[in-house]
Amino acid sequence: DQLLQGRLAGVNVQNFTGSPGAAPSVSVRGNSSISRGYNETTAVSSPLYVVDGVPQPTEDIVGPGTGTGTNYLAGLNPTDIETIDVLKDASAAAIYGSRGANGVILITTKKGLSGEPRITLNTYTGVVERPNLRDVTLGAAERRQKMEVLQRQLTFADQRNLPFILTDSLNPAYNANTDWQDLFYRTGRINNVDLGVSGGSDNGITYRFSGGYYNEDGIITGTGFKRYSGRLNMTTRAMKQKLMINPMFYYARTDRARGNEDQNDPNNPVRLGAGNMPSSLINLSPEKAEYYLDPESGNLDKNISNQLTINLNLTYDFSKNFFFNSQSSIQYNTARRDRSTTSLLNNGQGNASASYADATIKPRLSNYFTYSNEFSKHSVSFVLGQDLEYTQAQNTEARGFGGASDNIQTVSGYQQSRIFAQSAYQAFGLVSYYARANYDYDSRYLLSLVARTDGSSKFGKNNKWGYFPSASIGWLISEEKFMKDMESMPISLLKVRASIG
Repeated sequence: DQLLQGRLAGVNVQNFTGSPGAAPSVSVRGNSSISRGYNETTAVSSPLYVVDGVPQPTEDIVGPGTGTGTNYLAGLNPTDIETIDVLKDASAAAIYGSRGANGVILITTKKGLSGEPRITLNTYTGVVERPNLRDVTLGAAERRQKMEVLQRQLTFADQRNLPFILTDSLNPAYNANTDWQDLFYRTGRINNVDLGVSGGSDNGITYRFSGGYYNEDGIITGTGFKRYSGRLNMTTRAMKQKLMINPMFYYARTDRARGNEDQNDPNNPVRLGAGNMPSSLINLSPEKAEYYLDPESGNLDKNISNQLTINLNLTYDFSKNFFFNSQSSIQYNTARRDRSTTSLLNNGQGNASASYADATIKPRLSNYFTYSNEFSKHSVSFVLGQDLEYTQAQNTEARGFGGASDNIQTVSGYQQSRIFAQSAYQAFGLVSYYARANYDYDSRYLLSLVARTDGSSKFGKNNKWGYFPSASIGWLISEEKFMKDMESMPISLLKVRASIG
């Protein structure tokens, strides 16, 4: 989805976290529905993504807790993309009903071409620069500076209770010239390898197979993203070339390291004062020193997802102007997220761990007729179709707290009395009918009418159907004679469009 940034008018992409694999906020001509958290399954008011005619999983099906936070679109290999189209206005998006309220982004993947087998290999490596670091005062100079400020502001009685961190001048933990920015940020690295094989014959099967590997280390220590993907698209014809058969198979696995950050409220930071940091007179082992000096290094936050999509397109040509298309698909997605927090960062409650898992299966059937024709200066097209979808999702969450050791990072290692678990199950269906009519005169004056009705098990008991009509008109000014007669006119395309829906 970050490929859209700056390339399409009216599409705004914002990345709130900068974390590799995180879902950015994508808005098409502004938001038109209530926003959700940017780090969940969908970004803030995200549009509907349709890949090869299959809507992608953007429903609210995350787990009962914070969920896995999986960004399923991150599993799509950009090298496989042939075209990206955006349906921005109300009339264009109405064909997808309520799910198109925030716009629709249509993605078409590459297909095989007839001819001898062609093998393509694309690989690259790169770096991601970390931000410029701020100049800071470090070591003994920092301790003395803070001492001077407190001595000027505190009363004589208060000065006798100066923080231990400022008075223990022998402790290297309080006097070292450690730039924590330098430990927090790093130079990120990117490695990518893509392999593609395509070929076939006009009278047989054309095919394209692709496999990809992507690995990115984030600029923040502990963050990263890996993607393994494979796709197979095939096309053949039967029944005297009238029936086109197009099966597609897609699998992706993503592995996202979300960082070792503290999950607590940043307004209540952990304070390493006299109660936590021992005196310099105590000889600490290397393991103990690491515990105090870098408490977040023991944290864990991993997110793994698997995606499988099988898609079959059948297109029958009754004539050059009239054809029927039937598309059946099934999607199976699983995701898992494991988190663990050390005892030092868990407000004195001992270490804590959590696991989230979800699995979603989604079969879909879509059928539609299309008729188009041109006569004189008139051009018309009509679409009449039906969609049927079913979604089944199961989510599980388990938490453990107060473990015996920070080395226990799985929930199964906690005492049963210290484990909390819950699960949720969802199943819902959607049936839709839609129609669309387009007309243009002399490629200058445009008219479009769309009607769609959705029946959903999510709707209220007495109102199971929603209706989504829309209309639009357009004027292609650049095709007018007076525009073409202006030889010095620098504008190649000028169009005015209005829609309602």
